Amino acid sequence: MKVGVLGGTGNVGKVVVAEALKRGYEVVVLARDPAKVTDTHEHLEVVKGDAKVAEDVQRLVDATDQVVCVVGGTPTSGWVVKPAVENLLKANPKRVMVLTSLGVNGSSSTVKFLLHDVINRCIHGSQDLEEKSLFRDAEQADTLVQKATCEWVLVRPTYMEDIPGTGQYLATAAPNVGCCWMFQPVSKADAALFFVDRLEDKRWDGTPVHLHKGHSDFFDGPGVKAAASSGGNYVAMKE
Repeated sequence: MKVGVLGGTGNVGKVVVAEALKRGYEVVVLARDPAKVTDTHEHLEVVKGDAKVAEDVQRLVDATDQVVCVVGGTPTSGWVVKPAVENLLKANPKRVMVLTSLGVNGSSSTVKFLLHDVINRCIHGSQDLEEKSLFRDAEQADTLVQKATCEWVLVRPTYMEDIPGTGQYLATAAPNVGCCWMFQPVSKADAALFFVDRLEDKRWDGTPVHLHKGHSDFFDGPGVKAAASSGGNYVAMKE
């Protein structure tokens, strides 16, 4: 299988690339600056291009079996996720997995308040908030993916940090995530593992999934029967 990666030079994307290669996949990375891709491997191809340029994304989609999109903006970059996803879906991919954010589209009102109404408002002010908020960038991209006609998975992690990975993660499709999960950051390396683990495992297809380090071992992916002891909502499954 040949996997395309958008955002392959970031801290999540680097692990996606390295782990996919380790497991025997062929990987194509689209990068504005190919020199930032430091991995070398016989099954790695680096293509110069920009996720915000439709023609560049089309070439990536045409050359791969599915695309992992882990791009992200900064306070000075402007919107990145929505333009990348727009280009990705227009290119008619077979399957996509896209990183957005916890809090988008009703997944956690508490996180939405903190990210959008507090943090982004402090950075951009109230007048330009809706046009410049990186939370809105992720949310609108998330909405686009849910309307896609191809196979898709949305990944909405708890707050991520550049901390050493543990090699495991917890996942749920349950909405209205509580504060106790929200304030326990997930390693970017562990979030990356979820993407690689799902390259062929499609139980989460068509589902937004929240990655976390919460107080449970619950995993409630589609296609998995709920355990009776959990009240019918979850399945206990350690990754």
